[in-house]
Amino acid sequence: RIIRCGGAVDDDMANVIVAQLLYLDAVDPNK
Repeated sequence: RIIRCGGAVDDDMANVIVAQLLYLDAVDPNK
């Protein structure tokens, strides 16, 4: 997957990105 961020990646943003990736992987692992 490709992730685009509009700002700096701090700890909070990194947590959000990881949570989104884990969710998307659970929903559709073949993508």
